[in-house]
Amino acid sequence: MRSRQIDYVHDTLTLTLASAEAKLDDYALADLNDYAPGTINADTLVNNVLARLGEGPTVASTLSGNIVDPASKWLRGDTARKFLQPILDAKNATLYCNLAGGQWIISDKTTGSPFTGTATITYGDNLVSAVGSVDLERGDWGDAAAVSYRWADAAGVSRTKFYTSSIVIPYHRTFVQAFNTPDPGFDSSSGLANRAYTRGVILTVTCLSDRQIFPGYTVTVVLPDGTYTATVRACAWEYPADTITLTLENVVKI
Repeated sequence: MRSRQIDYVHDTLTLTLASAEAKLDDYALADLNDYAPGTINADTLVNNVLARLGEGPTVASTLSGNIVDPASKWLRGDTARKFLQPILDAKNATLYCNLAGGQWIISDKTTGSPFTGTATITYGDNLVSAVGSVDLERGDWGDAAAVSYRWADAAGVSRTKFYTSSIVIPYHRTFVQAFNTPDPGFDSSSGLANRAYTRGVILTVTCLSDRQIFPGYTVTVVLPDGTYTATVRACAWEYPADTITLTLENVVKI
């Protein structure tokens, strides 16, 4: 629970809840010195951080045998997520807490969202409403991407590697990501540009509640003007209406 609000007039109680991953943003290093793990297995490092949060350890991981860059440091004042994210990104991995069992898992990003599955929402059946919008003012929309990596090699020499990609030429807005980690050896800018480009088109649908759907699911939406596939970005359950509202991105008409 994150917050509690009491309405004395209407005699209601409103609770704000968050998943365990929120602790990664809550906890910032307050030690007297920066945390320098040195040469350490990535799994062990993640578990050390989770232990500080009163969580973990991980029960499954794709990082076994991966060694963290010895130059990595957790700076005082930085959150656990800010420290771990570049390390996970460099290994093409993601860290999440299983909602069903409260277990922490590290998985490979290339396998997609940790919550995978499909669902179909159909006009005249389980669909309640559908609203489509195009919003190019979204901060995470772009038609080009630039990714940079900065690090010091074994000799202490500063190194920089850039990757760039665009959907159209000329492009108009570049989505930028910068990492203070060694070059992982693969170009992620193309995938980043594609994801940023599809974020301009948003489809919001409300349907009869399906508690199996989570962010990351692939859904097929059958509307009067055609059939669409999309990825669930966010979902909200409504009670007592027993409906679920999905925010969909990567919307493609098939």
